[in-house]
Amino acid sequence: MLNKLKRTIKHSVIYSLGNLSSKLVGLILLPLYTEYLTTSEYGMLALLEVTSQVLILLLGLNLSTAMLRWCSAEKDEDRKRSIIFTISISTVIISAVSLFFLLPFVDFFSVLFFDHARYSNYFTILFFSIAFGILNLLPLSLIRVQEKSSFFVVVTTLKFTVILLLNIYFVAYLKLGVEGVILGQLIGQILFTIVTLPFMIKNSSAIFDLVTLKHMISYSFPLVFSSMFAMLLSVGDRYILKILSTLSDVGIYSLGYKVAGFINVFIIHSFQLGFLPLAFKYAEQSDSKRFFSKIQTYFTLLLVLSALTLSIFSLEIIEVFTSDESYISAYLIIPFISFAFILKGMEYVFSLAFHQMKITRYNAAIVITSALVNIGLNFLLIPIYGVFGAAISMIIAYLLMSLLSFYFAQKVYFVPYEKMKILLLLFLFIIIVVSVFLFVNELPIALRVGIKLFILIIFPFILLPLRFYEEIELLRIKQSWVKWRNPKRWRDNFKQIKP
Repeated sequence: MLNKLKRTIKHSVIYSLGNLSSKLVGLILLPLYTEYLTTSEYGMLALLEVTSQVLILLLGLNLSTAMLRWCSAEKDEDRKRSIIFTISISTVIISAVSLFFLLPFVDFFSVLFFDHARYSNYFTILFFSIAFGILNLLPLSLIRVQEKSSFFVVVTTLKFTVILLLNIYFVAYLKLGVEGVILGQLIGQILFTIVTLPFMIKNSSAIFDLVTLKHMISYSFPLVFSSMFAMLLSVGDRYILKILSTLSDVGIYSLGYKVAGFINVFIIHSFQLGFLPLAFKYAEQSDSKRFFSKIQTYFTLLLVLSALTLSIFSLEIIEVFTSDESYISAYLIIPFISFAFILKGMEYVFSLAFHQMKITRYNAAIVITSALVNIGLNFLLIPIYGVFGAAISMIIAYLLMSLLSFYFAQKVYFVPYEKMKILLLLFLFIIIVVSVFLFVNELPIALRVGIKLFILIIFPFILLPLRFYEEIELLRIKQSWVKWRNPKRWRDNFKQIKP
């Protein structure tokens, strides 16, 4: 099992480097955005970004996930190449048809979102970016199937470096504002398509398999609804804030969400990229249930450590990214969103049972239920608590989603999760964050930063007297420390991890 854990960690770390490039673009550009965009304009940008995410998932029909599932299990290389070709052609058709139907309605969307038709050019750029974004889901899935994590890092880093440079040029130099941001993203998507096209062609054979396509659609179609509602669960609060509040509130909430979203992109999404193909392969092995149990425990520990770092340093992080007082209150949102992402990450591991047993209807029902609860709570709480109502709604929705996934997943594929250890981690997170906000944030900056660093350093050691670690785990930690404490040996150590 140790080799499986090492392999999971290796690929997740490498994928995280690629995802880090995308997140770093957003973080590096935050001072640019807060300098050149008002909170209302930043709110407009946030709505455009989440609309892009929703439409890419909805119009892509989750065929990239189906390709990942079929290609991971397929042993015959010729059939695998045929599957890739079939999905690729189908996705090109979907992207073209989507553009055909969306472009005539750019004025409508401009009025719907921003109460005026003068922003229609934003949606023209956005819809082209969405079309290429749908296409780009396929090479990402194929890279995961072939476990070419280093190639993933190269192409994603190239894409987001180009986006970074173009955003700086368009926003700071040409003063294009929101339009400059989305134009840079479109060019980045086109570049990614061009760079990965030879890779897709190399792994395809010009054989269209209609029968397999029908099976894949029957698998992925329920996921379309679950993905749509999962996305609404993640981004629906921005739309409701726009309806019930102001674009300025959308901007402040989105800034806090973007900082906390580091957990989603760097930790959760990287884990998904590295772990899902391996999970399908390991599920039938004799020690798989203990493996999944330990993965959940230590993945939760990683989530808590990440969320704790962002939460207790939220004030300092926002002060680094902006000097505009109108943005500062975003730091109060970060702990709420961070805690919600802990619950989201836990739910992902629980829900793997549905994918493994090919019972996606459970996953769809749970996501839809949680999304509807979230939407209802947003309409109830935002008029009372504003942006905090949106944050509280998100926590409750992800808690419900995690509990439902755990309950039903255990019925189809029982795993002896270490529930008390997981609850301990969640409890410690809440206690520490509340204590920092009540007693530490008002201290002089040097003292408060020192206290916060001390808390992070001692956190893993706090778990020792609480019997969080098993004896064998402590032994492995000591052995790993001896092996990895010298950075000069890291390259050789990575090579020793079995692929």
